[in-house]
Amino acid sequence: MVDRNHLLNSGQMARFVADGFLRFDDLVPDDLNRAACAEMEKGIERGRAGIRLSEMWPAPSAVGTIFRLPEVQGIIHSLVGPDPLYDHHAVHTVNAGHVNGQIWHADAIIDTRVHFDVQFFYFAHDTPREMGGTMILPGSHYRRISESDIARYQNFVGQVPVVCKAGTLIVVHHGIWHCAQPNQTDRKRYMFKLRLNPTVRQ
Repeated sequence: MVDRNHLLNSGQMARFVADGFLRFDDLVPDDLNRAACAEMEKGIERGRAGIRLSEMWPAPSAVGTIFRLPEVQGIIHSLVGPDPLYDHHAVHTVNAGHVNGQIWHADAIIDTRVHFDVQFFYFAHDTPREMGGTMILPGSHYRRISESDIARYQNFVGQVPVVCKAGTLIVVHHGIWHCAQPNQTDRKRYMFKLRLNPTVRQ
C-alpha cells in the first residue's frame, strides 16, 4: 500500500502535464547511491518486459531498494498507477573525455496509445555540467516524433541540462526529447534508466 503522504500534489501533477518531467534532488540516500554505483559497474540483471515491477530486483539489490522507497513508490503510483509493469532498463555511460554529445531523440515512440509510460533517470553520483548530464526539452512530449526525427538539431530554446547531486531522480513522460551531453571530466558518467508501463487507466 502506498503512503498517501508521498503521492504527488496537484501542483507537481500540473508541472508534469505541462513540462513532461519532474525532478527530485537528493532523494536517494548516500549509502544506496554508492551501492547502486557498484551494481552498475558490475551490470544489473535485465528482466523480461511485461513482468510486474514488484518482481524485479529483490533484496539485497540497491536498485530494487531505491525503487521501493516510499517516496519513489508515491511518484510511480501518482503517474503510472498501482502495480506497473517493467518495460526495460539500461545503464547509460559516457566515458571520460568523450567530447561528442548524443543526438536529440525520443525513446521508442512507435505506438498510438493514449496512455503513457514513464521513465526514470537516476543519477547515483554528482553530475556537474562538465560531466555532461542528460539534456531535456520541457514540453516536447506534446510533439510526437519517430525516435531520431530531430537528430539534425543541436540546441533548442528552453532546453534544460541535468546538473545534479548524487541521488537525484528525474521522471519523464516517454515522449520527452532528450540527449546525453559530452563528458569533459576524467571520470566515467553513469545514469540508470527505467521505463514502466501502466496497468490501469491513468
